[in-house]
Amino acid sequence: MEDTIISYYRELPEHLHFVRVAEQSDEGCDTYRMLSGCGSGYVRILEFHQQFLIVLADFTPLEDFEKITETRQEYFEISQFETDSSSFRVGGRRPRPVDRGICCYANSQKTACAFCQAGKPTRFTKVIVPRAYFDQFLQRRYGDTYEASKNALEYLLQDPNSPELNFVFQQIRDCPAEGRARTLYMEGKVMELLSLVTRSLDREQGRRHLPVK
Repeated sequence: MEDTIISYYRELPEHLHFVRVAEQSDEGCDTYRMLSGCGSGYVRILEFHQQFLIVLADFTPLEDFEKITETRQEYFEISQFETDSSSFRVGGRRPRPVDRGICCYANSQKTACAFCQAGKPTRFTKVIVPRAYFDQFLQRRYGDTYEASKNALEYLLQDPNSPELNFVFQQIRDCPAEGRARTLYMEGKVMELLSLVTRSLDREQGRRHLPVK
């Protein structure tokens, strides 16, 4: 079991038949190509000061395979899937298909398994945020009402599928910048994602408390 989700993802691609492509990698961004005997496509992992990760993937495996995640660290992930060829299972629950659009998951220190189907493309953009980083964001946003705002995580798990969230994910995926400019751009987009989620939560709570005349 890995201690942190960042160290887990750093080691993951090579366990799943991907090999690092040095000429397409730089500081803070590693690109991995799927071995030709196992499929085609790539995974890119961008790390930001050990605070959060962005994972961009577009691959087609030749055989069914699964990714098993075990970590002690609390974290959550927000993803935009452009395909519906994946499913996941947490603990002893039944597998749940992943539809196109926004999908959210919060780690509960249980084993999580993701499945990808042979011969079908898998394409997604994923933002992975340790719980401590999200708590800091909430504290900066809500100040003294920080404790009451923690239900933002529960709201996230309802897979809020808004056009604004999908648009930000497309901007992340299509970002042409490199190096320091890419880092600044991506950090801003992650802040925008978190702000959109909390703004949507604020709106939802406001509707619930509207007076009825």
